[in-house]
Amino acid sequence: MILELDMGNSSLKWRLRNGVAVGDVASVPVSAQGYDYDAIFGGLRDAPVAIHAACVVPALQQALSDWTLKTWRLVPFYAAVLPEAAGVLNGYSEVAQMGVDRWMAILAAYANCQNACLVVDVGTAMTVDLVLLSGQHCGGYIAPGMNLMDDALFGQTAIAEVHRVKYAAINYDGPLGAGFSTQSAALSGLYSMQLGLLLLALDELCAQSDGPPSVIFTGGAGSVLAEMFRKCLLTREALKKVQEIMYSPALVLDGLSLS
Repeated sequence: MILELDMGNSSLKWRLRNGVAVGDVASVPVSAQGYDYDAIFGGLRDAPVAIHAACVVPALQQALSDWTLKTWRLVPFYAAVLPEAAGVLNGYSEVAQMGVDRWMAILAAYANCQNACLVVDVGTAMTVDLVLLSGQHCGGYIAPGMNLMDDALFGQTAIAEVHRVKYAAINYDGPLGAGFSTQSAALSGLYSMQLGLLLLALDELCAQSDGPPSVIFTGGAGSVLAEMFRKCLLTREALKKVQEIMYSPALVLDGLSLS
């Protein structure tokens, strides 16, 4: 049994893997004090035989290592970004500059679809990576996530709290358009910025691909944006450029077994 960890900027996600079988993913929000590993993992009946982690916050690694060594006499294997892995050639000139969670998502997405793909991770930040059918990574984009953009738009005045939008609770059921309230205008404006980036990246990838690419979403807000993107493409010829659109919530964890 292997314990897999995705230690991001806003949460810790984990699951157990027994061979090819994987358990449900659990999630714990990050706190200023770090994590209470006794509370998180104290309920496990058996100690894992190994621990694989993707951690984007180096300060958290030592605390985890200290706890696992004391509790299970195990030191975690921390995944790293490499020039090449699982058939993917990293396009970065300095691979150490890429976040390891982003690299794990790219590896898993390419392994899952075996096709040219747009890999979209929507969390605290939004990352969009382009991968060709050959496995060549062609760079990517990094932009603020919805909450960061909302903070930038409304975070300067106290009255702005009235207009904040709870994006995670939105049930998107139609095309975005001009809003007739501050909230609806902000909703349309911020989501349209994200969709515009995706359309630009899709055009860029299609110009380099021999066939329609797959578009694979992950991250806490990935399912919402995936549905928006699907409905956005329905209104334009761009839908013909896409092989499939899918949401894979455990993409970073899936990549750990490939690193």
